[in-house]
Amino acid sequence: MKKIILFAAFMIVSQAVFSQLRLGIIGSYGVSVGRSESTLLGNDEGRKAYEIAFLEHKSQPSIGLGLYHDVGNLFFLVEGHYRKNAYTLMVKNYLNIDEPMSYIEETASTVHIPVAGGVKIGSIKIGVGPIFNFQIDKSNNLSTSYEIEDRSRGLQMGFQGLVGFDINKHFSVNLKYEHSFSRVGDDYRYRGKILPIKSKLDYITFSVAMFL
Repeated sequence: MKKIILFAAFMIVSQAVFSQLRLGIIGSYGVSVGRSESTLLGNDEGRKAYEIAFLEHKSQPSIGLGLYHDVGNLFFLVEGHYRKNAYTLMVKNYLNIDEPMSYIEETASTVHIPVAGGVKIGSIKIGVGPIFNFQIDKSNNLSTSYEIEDRSRGLQMGFQGLVGFDINKHFSVNLKYEHSFSRVGDDYRYRGKILPIKSKLDYITFSVAMFL
């Protein structure tokens, strides 16, 4: 909670420093479009040891602050959201065929900062820009018996494309495609190597914004 308050204070101070920017509140909901994928892992003897699969990703609504500015036919938008995510991995142990499949349930809290710039044609906005995700908390039920280690990174980046519509001066709606540069397997290691799971946590996100 302290980090969220500090982040909100930073956004408010930024508004005071850059008075030409308009401060707003943005609510959004993202639907994951990442595909499920599985991979087989071997042991030192070359035997099939484990199968691990990315099953599903769950996203929850988020609310945050935004700074917006337009001049002529150009616009700039930066947002800051507190976002919670959850996804599920499946692990099958082939070294013990009597052992039932187990599931790794992971939840993470991030400060999600998408930045977009582009053109404005009437009430329509079209833009692109980078995404910065700063992980502030993470938990899972990963068992050490699988020789799989959690090696999460504090910063993950991506890219977004945005199409928006200004209802009036104060209200707008946006539809975004968010593409992650990171793969699900990048956060885990098996025998010191990155898990070869190529699924990405990409989103289609709908948001509603109100600016001063």
